[in-house]
Amino acid sequence: MKTLLNSLLYLLHIAIALLMLISAYSCYIPPDILKYVAIAGLMFPVLFLLNLLFGLYWLIRLRLKVLLSIITIAAVIPQVNSIFQNFLRNEEVYNSDTVTFTSFNVRLFNYWHWVDVDVKTEIPRLLDSLGTEVLGIQEFYKSQYSPDLSQFKYRHIVTGYENKDFGLAIFSKYPMRKKDFVPFEADAVEDRGGFIYADIETKLGLIRVVCAHLVSFKLTNEDLSLVEKPDIGENTHKLRADYITLIGKINKAFEKRALQVRELKRFIADSPYPVVLLADLNDTPISYTYKVLTQHLKDPFTQAGTGIGHTYNRTRYPFRIDYVLHSPKLEAIRYTVAQRPILSDHYPVTAVLTLNTSIQ
Repeated sequence: MKTLLNSLLYLLHIAIALLMLISAYSCYIPPDILKYVAIAGLMFPVLFLLNLLFGLYWLIRLRLKVLLSIITIAAVIPQVNSIFQNFLRNEEVYNSDTVTFTSFNVRLFNYWHWVDVDVKTEIPRLLDSLGTEVLGIQEFYKSQYSPDLSQFKYRHIVTGYENKDFGLAIFSKYPMRKKDFVPFEADAVEDRGGFIYADIETKLGLIRVVCAHLVSFKLTNEDLSLVEKPDIGENTHKLRADYITLIGKINKAFEKRALQVRELKRFIADSPYPVVLLADLNDTPISYTYKVLTQHLKDPFTQAGTGIGHTYNRTRYPFRIDYVLHSPKLEAIRYTVAQRPILSDHYPVTAVLTLNTSIQ
């Protein structure tokens, strides 16, 4: 009986290990070329942990089956590195010049009072505590609830491409030269969008700062409940139909982001200056979006981050979808996600960057 149980467990382990490999390498496949494959990437952390638990089980029982976990985990080390980092990291002291960049999706500055906090006061206070010198804002909104952010002398705000008061913004304590809005050519009429940039004169030289917000899944509260707390007692046919609709919505967003990120990548690749991207990508590190951008840019989380760095707080699942990415001519010496106080459905992401002295 015990032998049969172990055989069944090993078959399940093989299935999970294979699914983990598919999930890990789904990021190399454009979602607009092969439908639905990108959804597998969302499951990578769960599949990785299950594979790890199976490995521990076989190790405790002194079975060679532990090799399945060892081999498959070794095959996905780069993906693991983009999701899990040291939970303890020593602070390093640098004498060279640094600039602190923050990316923050502010959710309309709490216009609909989602959180019981005065964001008009608390956001400037938080940014000061983070030492932010250059700030990229997604879901910027002009209203009586919007903070003035007077500590930033220079600003580039673009609204009106979705509605007259909604858009993107870059704030800086350093002077700006050229600045502009670049629309996404691939966008459908109902998903108009684009990104903004500003060439900023920093202590590290002229840097092109890009602020972007790629199309979201547009999940409703009902969609989130379907994922986290499905009503098992509900009519089976309706539940199946709801899941099919949800999967279709998620897949469509992956396809649209694939088109957007290729345009964004081309713009970054053509930049005459080092680039810092401040963005809500609406995609995890196990995604085509992330893979395309990190062909040209580095992720400070993998250099100086700790833990899992999740940035989106509306679900129990630890999604990291907000980023500060930078050109190889720069390097990160500190990376933080400010999870308190809660001022939006996203946490602000901050990276302290300096020049990469190994690149002349």
